[in-house]
Amino acid sequence: MNLRPATADDVESIREVARASLSASYGHAVDETLLADAVEKWYAADDVDEAVTDPDTVFPVVVVDDRIVAFAESYVVDR
Repeated sequence: MNLRPATADDVESIREVARASLSASYGHAVDETLLADAVEKWYAADDVDEAVTDPDTVFPVVVVDDRIVAFAESYVVDR
């Protein structure tokens, strides 16, 4: 297992993990079309790309056997 910052090359893998996570969590109760729409809304490729390259976003990924299996997303805000 390796924990590292996400890069622009990871965008599709991050979206796949988001899709799998939503499906595992809510697939029993929510239509797959709705889950796919949620991924497009919450994890649009352009938005994820922008987030992983933004210095004010902390976006680590977990890599196992050269495959992203998890991620987290946090924002640094001024107070």
